[in-house]
Amino acid sequence: MAEQKVTPGDNVYFMSGRLLGHVAEVGADAFAVDAANGRLWLYNKVLFTADNGRVTLICEPDGLPNYQLDQSG
Repeated sequence: MAEQKVTPGDNVYFMSGRLLGHVAEVGADAFAVDAANGRLWLYNKVLFTADNGRVTLICEPDGLPNYQLDQSG
């Protein structure tokens, strides 16, 4: 199976189909999502699918903290 890749501008959804936001930046092991409550950096391991501009995460909103990078410095 090919590695899942996200691209800036892709829409990001939870498993339920609810929109989180869009991909803003892509790093080596993580990507940033511009969401309604600000920018979130998520580890690539949160990806379920990434295809044709649509990214689906393997969780719902309550699971996001498990996949967020610690940006506290």
